Amino acid sequence: DCKMHKERLLMMYPDYRYTPRKPSEKRHRKPSGQSKKASLAAAMR
Repeated sequence: DCKMHKERLLMMYPDYRYTPRKPSEKRHRKPSGQSKKASLAAAMR
């Protein structure tokens, strides 16, 4: 289960492995995917 979640993150954010704590928001700052990112960051905590 945990592995799947991690792979999913890697697919969505190729950058994810560089910043395991939270996907680099500074790099991809897309207004369209902001809400998605917010929910993802919350789920990671």
